[in-house]
Amino acid sequence: MAPAEPPTLLDDAGFLAELERLEYLKRAPKATATGSRPPVSAFDETARHRAHVALERALEPEYHHQQQRDQSKTAADERSRGQVPRRLVLLVLILGLLAGAGVAGVMFYDRVALFVVERVQIK
Repeated sequence: MAPAEPPTLLDDAGFLAELERLEYLKRAPKATATGSRPPVSAFDETARHRAHVALERALEPEYHHQQQRDQSKTAADERSRGQVPRRLVLLVLILGLLAGAGVAGVMFYDRVALFVVERVQIK
């Protein structure tokens, strides 16, 4: 059973509304000593609720066990995927070396022939 997607932490419309509210608060006169507070926006309440839900979810023991299982599965998948490319790279390297040696032998055939004649001493 796949875990449910956590709610998104950013609400674009709410974020823009909050930015407008902050700009308004910068331009507005400062609060008097009577302790008046700026109005609480719906964005503040939504953000507070989402943060509270995320905190409760993070404090659940099952959440951490699920995270550890997911990480161990991911590491095992990467290890199993890493074995095949290594063999393939080794095979390609060996074939490349053999092809390079063959091409060099063809291109320098006359020098190879002289070398063989001097070493073997064919008469």
